[in-house]
Amino acid sequence: MNGTVFALSVLVTVALLGFTIWTGLTARRRAHYPFAVLTVIGLSIAIYQARIYGEAFEIPEDRLRIHLGFAFTALGLLPFAVTTGILLIRRARVRLWHRIFVWTFVATTVTAMGCALWMLDGAVAKPLG
Repeated sequence: MNGTVFALSVLVTVALLGFTIWTGLTARRRAHYPFAVLTVIGLSIAIYQARIYGEAFEIPEDRLRIHLGFAFTALGLLPFAVTTGILLIRRARVRLWHRIFVWTFVATTVTAMGCALWMLDGAVAKPLG
């Protein structure tokens, strides 16, 4: 059951991220702000579900370490993307910084997701019980 919830939470998060990017690029601020908040909430839920799902597997240490490196880097970039986004409301000159942090966050997040698939590809299910 958790595999389904995990997969659904990832798909919803990817969709929300897509809408957040689209509304940002097309200057639809009224929609961009709630989508950005929902994306962060969706990402939090997906991370929580991944943790639960991952407990059912023996995951190769090297793959886990690489995945977590990208995942923690993405999470570390998130406050900068959010802060520059908030500053952008009143200071147009931070737009370039906001875009740099957002695109770096997105690229790192997508890489972390790819590493998660690679990590799970090498994982072995733990015996039940």
